[in-house]
Amino acid sequence: MPFFCAKKSAVPDKGQEGRNWGMALSDPGFLLLFAGIFAVWHLMGRFGAGRWRWLALLASNLLFYALGATPTLWYSLAAATLAAFAAALAMDATENKALRRLALAAGLAVMLGFLIAFKYLGFFTGGLLEIGLAQPIGISFYTLQTTGYLIDVYRGRIRAERHLGYFAASVSFFAILTSGPITHPERLTAQLREASQRRDFDLENTSRGLVCFLFGLFEKRALADLLASLCGVVASEPGTVLDTSLLIGCVLYSLNIYFDFAGYSNMALGLGRMLGIELEQNFRRPYFALTVRDFWSRWHLSLSHWLRDYVYIPLGGSRRGTARTLINLMLTFLVSGLWHGAGVCFLIWGALHGLYQVVGRLTGPARERAWRRLGVSQQNPLLRLWKMAFTFALVTFAWLFFHVGTAGGDAATAFEIIRRIFSGFTLSPRAWLDGCALLELHPEEAIRLAGLLAAAFGLDFLGRRSSPEDWILARPAPVRTIICWGLVAAVLLLGRESQNFIYFAF
Repeated sequence: MPFFCAKKSAVPDKGQEGRNWGMALSDPGFLLLFAGIFAVWHLMGRFGAGRWRWLALLASNLLFYALGATPTLWYSLAAATLAAFAAALAMDATENKALRRLALAAGLAVMLGFLIAFKYLGFFTGGLLEIGLAQPIGISFYTLQTTGYLIDVYRGRIRAERHLGYFAASVSFFAILTSGPITHPERLTAQLREASQRRDFDLENTSRGLVCFLFGLFEKRALADLLASLCGVVASEPGTVLDTSLLIGCVLYSLNIYFDFAGYSNMALGLGRMLGIELEQNFRRPYFALTVRDFWSRWHLSLSHWLRDYVYIPLGGSRRGTARTLINLMLTFLVSGLWHGAGVCFLIWGALHGLYQVVGRLTGPARERAWRRLGVSQQNPLLRLWKMAFTFALVTFAWLFFHVGTAGGDAATAFEIIRRIFSGFTLSPRAWLDGCALLELHPEEAIRLAGLLAAAFGLDFLGRRSSPEDWILARPAPVRTIICWGLVAAVLLLGRESQNFIYFAF
C-alpha cells in the first residue's frame, strides 16, 4: 500500500470494500505535504503574491487527491463542481422564478445523481443495479456543501460566486472534503479573498492551529486507533467473543467513534487556522450532554446545523403544532441515518435518535415536575451525573447499529448482539475480566487507556469556556511546553498503526 494512503483497519471491514480510501490527515506523508503547502502559502504573502493563493490552494487540493485517490474522485469532483458553479450563476442571472427553479433542479440533479449512483443505487434497487466503481471518499460531505450552497443562492441569501478558481478551491479544500466539517463555500471564498490581501504572518493564529492539530492527532493516533483495535471484532465477528465482551466493545466503540471523528475535525480546524482559514467547530464535549437533545447540540455541529436549515425547518420545524414537530424531528433523523449509510442499520440508528427526541419532548415536563416534587434541584451534581450516564447509555445503544452497519453487517446481527448482551449480563468480576481478555484489553492496556482518556477528557473539560488549545496556550510557558510535548510523546510512543477514519466511509 502506498505510503501516502490511509491504512485499512486491522479488523476486516466488509462494509468498506470498493471504497476509495485516500490520504489521511494523520499519515506521516501528509505531514510532509502540508509542511510544503504551509511554506508556499506564507511565502506568497511575504513576497506580495497573495492574490494567487487561491491557485496554490487548488493545486494543493489536486495534489492531495492525486497521491491517494483513483480517477473516480477526480472526474466526479470536477463535474459536480462545474455543475454547481454553473447552476448558481444561472440562478443569479435571472429573476424569473421558473428559470431559477429549473437551474436549481438541474444543479441538485447532478449533485444528488452522483451521490445516488455511487452510494445508494444498490440499496434502492435491492442490489440489482450497481455502478461498479469505487465510492469517492467524502462524497456525502461534498454533496451537502454544494446542495446547501445552491439552495442558499436560490433563496437569495447569498450571491453566486463568479470566480471559478475561488469556488473550486473552496469546495475541494483538502482539510474538510473527506470528513468535514461541512462548511458553506461562500464563507471559505470570503476568507480566501481576505488572505489574498494579507502579507503578515499571524503567529498567534498559527500557534492555535498547531496546538489544535496536535490535540486532534493525539485523539486519533493515541486513542481512536487503540480503541478501534480493541472493539472492531464486536461488529465483524461477534460470535467469537463472550457476551460481556460485546457489552464492553459497545462502550469502547462509543468512545472510538467520538475520538476518531473529533480528532479529524480538530486536525482540519488546526490546518485551516495555520493557513488563516477559520472552520466551524464540530464538537462541544458531547459525552457531557445531559439529554439526547443536548447531545445533538454538541455532536457533529456542522451536520446538525445543515439538517436544521435544509430539512427540519423546510418541513415546518416547530411552527405547526406539537404533533407536526415530532413528525418533523423523526423525519430529520431518518434523513440523517440514510445520509450516513445506505443500509437498514443506519436507518435504525437515525430512527432511534428520532425516537429519543420524541420521547424526551413528550416526557420532559413530567420529569421536571417529578424532580421538583422530590425536592431535587436540576443543578444537583448526582442528578447531573445520572443524566449524563443515562444519555451516554442511550447514545451507545444506538451506536451499536451504526457500528454493525459500518462493518457491513445487517440488522439481524445487531439484534443478536443485543440479545446476547441482555441475556448474558452478569456482575461476576471473572466474566468481565474474561470479556476484556478476549478483546485483548489486558490490565496494562486498560491502565494506559484510562490514562489517555483522562488526559483527553480533562483537556476538553478544562477548555470548556473556549477550547482546549486556547486553554493550553494560556498556561505559563513551562506548562504549555510540557503539555504539547506530552501529546507528541503519546502519539509517537503509544500510537497504534493508523486506521481509516470512520467517516471516510460517508
